[in-house]
Amino acid sequence: MIRFLKYQDRERVLRATASKERNTIQHDIQVKKELAARKILFALLHPAMLRILPGGQRRFFKTPKEAMSFIHKLHPEGEDGPE
Repeated sequence: MIRFLKYQDRERVLRATASKERNTIQHDIQVKKELAARKILFALLHPAMLRILPGGQRRFFKTPKEAMSFIHKLHPEGEDGPE
């Protein structure tokens, strides 16, 4: 728990946190859409980890950026996944 002496400081911190959370949620949704489009199984685990199963192997990621990088290496743009 944090106590702020000035109300303005509290509001700045809350706004910055809310903005970051929205950004993270948008990235998470983008990653999930990408995985679904490529028909790769995935799960969101606690605490904040993404597990995907490309070709039966388990891969874990802590950030959406890491996951997207791996997905693009696995299936480059223009190349369809397995059907």
